[in-house]
Amino acid sequence: MLKYLAQFNQNNREHLILQTYKIMTLRRSSPRRMTKKRKTALGKFRSMFEKDVAEKLGEGAEYEPDRIPFTQPAKKRSYTPDFKLRDKVYIECKGLLSAEDRAKMVWVRDQNPELTIFILFQNANVKIRKGSKVTYGDWADKAGFKWADFRSGIPKDWRINK
Repeated sequence: MLKYLAQFNQNNREHLILQTYKIMTLRRSSPRRMTKKRKTALGKFRSMFEKDVAEKLGEGAEYEPDRIPFTQPAKKRSYTPDFKLRDKVYIECKGLLSAEDRAKMVWVRDQNPELTIFILFQNANVKIRKGSKVTYGDWADKAGFKWADFRSGIPKDWRINK
């Protein structure tokens, strides 16, 4: 009887893990729907944060002008940075920095060493996950990215209109 219960618990655990993975994958792959009202308020931007950054950067910063190819292990992908300041210099705006985003940023940087990618956090003091002591800023330092906190302003050397 104990052997049967142990086998049942193992099968049940595997089933629950598989179901949880399927649910997480479905959630991650379904984009947030843009309502007409939201589209009008944001214009060409995907978030209010990106719209605010564009206003601070000035007219010369292009919004999502290029697609940069990179290879995720076993998958060929492309990355569209939020702003292009000048040739091969980009700004990526991050409100939420998920584990997938962290991995993607490292892959893009490692596979495109000629590019400079600055990360502008909406709040660099947010922890990378619940219970962690590591903040977005700490992660960026450790990963070797130049970054800034939007609350402190955009660094002058990043701006078009200084």
